[in-house]
Amino acid sequence: LGAAADDVAVYDSDDEESLITGTGSVMAGTNTMNTVKASSMDIKIAPQLAQQTLFHGTLFKNWEDSMLNPTHHMHSFSESKVRSLCRSRQSRPWIVFNQTHMSRTYPAGKRVDSSNYNPMLAWATGCQMAALNFQTSDAALRVNDGRFRENGGCGYILKPSM
Repeated sequence: LGAAADDVAVYDSDDEESLITGTGSVMAGTNTMNTVKASSMDIKIAPQLAQQTLFHGTLFKNWEDSMLNPTHHMHSFSESKVRSLCRSRQSRPWIVFNQTHMSRTYPAGKRVDSSNYNPMLAWATGCQMAALNFQTSDAALRVNDGRFRENGGCGYILKPSM
């Protein structure tokens, strides 16, 4: 699966006869192999392989709808969306969402030089996964390293309290 594709296919383990795209639309499948159109290429996913995934990406619309999703459905946000959500005073509902659901952030696509964004804002909202470019040893990567040396160096940090 290419991470650059907008409609990355994800198998919905709740329904063995369906395949869900990153946009949330449902497509009929078969018991042997499912095919989905993602950008300009066809992606085939064996249901047995897709069932091994724990989390399923879903499109973010609003926090009220997101809270109704099963807890194994998560959202992905670009660094610019993280800033936008926090500027529009949506950090409090995001913290509440992250208490029962997962969210991940990733660098903006304009970072062609593999530089990193500061993950502190995402972490402050309880975001569990902040993707960084590890090939660039910059201040953000050093902050990430220091952050995960906390708590005995186990790599886990408790979520923020309300």
